[in-house]
Amino acid sequence: MAAQQLPMPSNQPHSCDEDNSLSHSTYSGGRFDNPKSFTGWHKASMWNAFKWSLSRKEPKPPADVDTALPVLKPDWEKINNPPKDAIQAMWIGHASFLVQMQGLNFLTDPVWSERCSPSQLVGPKRYRPPPCGIDELPPIHFVIISHNHYDHLDALAVQKLGNGPLWIVPKGHMKWFQGMGVNRVVEFDWWDELEIAPELRVVCLPAQHWSKRTLTDDNCALWSGWGVFGSKQRVFFAGDTGYCTGFQEIGKKFGPFDLGLIPIGAYDPRWFMCPQHVDPEEAVQIHVDIQSKKSIGMHWGTFILTDEPVLEPPVRVAADMKKRGLPEDEFIAIKHGEIVAIPVESSSSASSSSTSTKKSKKSKKAVKEVEDTESSRSAATESDPAPKKKTHKEAATPSSSGDDN
Repeated sequence: MAAQQLPMPSNQPHSCDEDNSLSHSTYSGGRFDNPKSFTGWHKASMWNAFKWSLSRKEPKPPADVDTALPVLKPDWEKINNPPKDAIQAMWIGHASFLVQMQGLNFLTDPVWSERCSPSQLVGPKRYRPPPCGIDELPPIHFVIISHNHYDHLDALAVQKLGNGPLWIVPKGHMKWFQGMGVNRVVEFDWWDELEIAPELRVVCLPAQHWSKRTLTDDNCALWSGWGVFGSKQRVFFAGDTGYCTGFQEIGKKFGPFDLGLIPIGAYDPRWFMCPQHVDPEEAVQIHVDIQSKKSIGMHWGTFILTDEPVLEPPVRVAADMKKRGLPEDEFIAIKHGEIVAIPVESSSSASSSSTSTKKSKKSKKAVKEVEDTESSRSAATESDPAPKKKTHKEAATPSSSGDDN
């Protein structure tokens, strides 16, 4: 794969939170944490992980998986000649996308390994292969990484891509990349921004999650989502996350987005997964919060990581969109290798944070509906000894004390 390099930026990332009014991660004793204002967050205990392992019933791919979830051969004509007036995205699988905009190609959390694990002998194994090899891709100009879990940061992909692209990563990842022989790396904190090409900047955005790659490096590296802003196009990549008020902040500061890449899978059981992975209904809420014009579901359909039925996530997304009165084609799931082009209105501006009255009314209605739904769920599960899921209304109210367990 021929490398068409972006130069290393001459400037360092700088914060766009001028008045320090937005949510920021904390850092103490060499480890990051989510802010106290993310009241839905609590660290999973080893006991709960053990309890889940004892009761777990791992789902299986359907017998007709090749029909139900086909892997398409990429349309290379489209990939090699992307439209100039649109954002083009191909789903590679899980959280990996090839995104093409403004004459540039970038990857999100590229994973090509057979297993997302420290070893290729054990651990979660793909049941859907990538639609193409890394060496078949067009020149990759930059790569955005959300965090260091093995289903998002793949040593095989990093080795193959090497120092060709510019690697855009959250704080704490530089040393690992240098150990892989990769030096074209720029680290960001939440709300840091940097222009990496003419009229194209990236912004590191908050997410509610955690990091770990070895037995002893819990939260030594930060986690994040990303915004990629062109002269007209705006792309949001959520990374891996539980629901938090950070998405409302992102929407208010940067929305609307032309394309949102939002996780919809790996959410059951909720008593264990809720703080770290959104469910489909919360994914729709993120779509509403960031004011996304078009969203594509990710983090499903590739590895079996949790307990929900394999094909359930997009079904629940569609049902929730319908329930909220939102067009179902605003938030879709696509096939591996499928290519989607999102036209960008000429009036769109990456520096504008305004949105239409119609969209605002839809968003307010959807927020109210989800608050009512979550309040009902909370009341129905009040006697459950497991940690209760916060309603979005509760999550919007900062707590004076965090759950540090």
